[in-house]
Amino acid sequence: MFGKHVKIILIFVLTLAVLPFSVSCQATENVVEKSNLYGTFTYQETLGLEKPLTITNDADAVVTDRDKLISTVYPLNGGQEGARVSYNMDARLKLNRDFTYKYEYTLLLSNPGDWGQQFARLTVTAMGSFRYIETDVLGKYDVILNNPTSGKQTVYSFHVSRGDIYGWSMHGTPDYVVDYSVVSAVKDYEYDLYSRARLIGVNKNDKTLQDNLFDQGLMNYFSAFATY
Repeated sequence: MFGKHVKIILIFVLTLAVLPFSVSCQATENVVEKSNLYGTFTYQETLGLEKPLTITNDADAVVTDRDKLISTVYPLNGGQEGARVSYNMDARLKLNRDFTYKYEYTLLLSNPGDWGQQFARLTVTAMGSFRYIETDVLGKYDVILNNPTSGKQTVYSFHVSRGDIYGWSMHGTPDYVVDYSVVSAVKDYEYDLYSRARLIGVNKNDKTLQDNLFDQGLMNYFSAFATY
């Protein structure tokens, strides 16, 4: 009789001992990690206004100071040598507490003169996950954006209506559209230069971002969709 009561008491004590551990484990499993780096960061820059940015037909041209766009695609690989271009970069990155991002940026080519016009545009809206590393400089972080799993890339190329660059005009409808939610499901899909995983810098103090959005081959990229 006594042994039976002892057995019941032992089971009760063991239950009390295990219960807090189980509750603690369950609570730990339910904790969702939050990013300490979050907010919206922006960047805007235009090349070719104060310092000339020119077209070159030399495929081996050395571009050391973002001063040349290489054009080697027929028929733009002749006759446009030295033509001036304006290259605008406008970017906006939103980092969320759940380690997801939304990165929007536009690359816009236009004539730098008042009589010129916009003639080509590439727009990217990419969404996916990110991670970050704190740098040695207070408030600055390196952010790794993984390949996007949703969003789009949209390309508007140009029509050449006369010989010089001031006769180029932007197409009214997109020439090329990539849906990242579709291609991300394709095994071994190779993201291009404008959409693949990238390392960028952000400054938490002034809410700015740093990304290398200058592409010396951008003219060739647009030329593949150009009309004449």
